Amino acid sequence: MALSPVANEDEASSILEGISGYVNEQGGNIEDQEIWGIRRLAFPVKDFQEGNYVRTLLKMDSIQTQDFDKILEANQEILIHMLTRV
Repeated sequence: MALSPVANEDEASSILEGISGYVNEQGGNIEDQEIWGIRRLAFPVKDFQEGNYVRTLLKMDSIQTQDFDKILEANQEILIHMLTRV
């Protein structure tokens, strides 16, 4: 996912903690999380040319992923995201 580049470290941490909290509430867990930092987006999103990239590997029941996807879309600080189900 790519967070808004204007979000400072505290705001980004708060967003990531909220995501982790939701995943834990649904019976899932965060396996790995890497913060890649601010990088150029492939195309402008919400008038931003850059985003603060975060890669998160999580395990969660596939039934909950639909609701999780909606929550990620609703968050204004998350510019883009991609869920891959394996």
